[in-house]
Amino acid sequence: MNFEYSGDIMKITVFVAPCLVKIYFNFNSIHVIDMPNALSYCATFPTLHTLILHLDPWKEKRLPQSMDSLRNLKQLELFYIRAIKEEDLLWVLTYLNACPLLEKLDITLSGEEFHKNQREMRNIYGCTYSRLKKVRMNGFNGNWFEMELITHILKSATSLDQVVINPLALFYLGGGEWSRFTPDESWYESRRDVVRKSLQENALVGVHLVVL
Repeated sequence: MNFEYSGDIMKITVFVAPCLVKIYFNFNSIHVIDMPNALSYCATFPTLHTLILHLDPWKEKRLPQSMDSLRNLKQLELFYIRAIKEEDLLWVLTYLNACPLLEKLDITLSGEEFHKNQREMRNIYGCTYSRLKKVRMNGFNGNWFEMELITHILKSATSLDQVVINPLALFYLGGGEWSRFTPDESWYESRRDVVRKSLQENALVGVHLVVL
């Protein structure tokens, strides 16, 4: 059974779904600050396999360490609308930490552009992801904050099989509707090869890296 919800954040009191396999949430109120509390209900669904979230800068994105782990989740899809030029994406790691059995991670970014003045990437320590096998990042432009996140995952996901980097973004809007974001030509002219080389240098042996 699948469940899809788009709208203002709902006040859940009782949500019994013993056969729920897939959830899509898009809480579109700009006042949402308690999304992690809503997500905590997902930890009670014994058969939940896939979680799809629509996120933006106005929502609280980081999951608190105190939240119950989503222990049955195998696939996580994050659709993120950016509204500022440069933004730390390391909040994604709080989802990896909350999903210890996660095998597949898809991230799609929109509102993205390449910035001329790039910051140095930081070295992130302290986490390993032993079950993560496949990662896909869409709407990728090669900015430092994108490279920082994917480089950390390449170094820290010990069972990783494949990483796909895609400049094209197909953004799910809910209700079966999609929006398409295409890359600028400079990606193919120069940045793609630079990104491929940098990520290949940081990938563990055996990881199949695809840069489209």
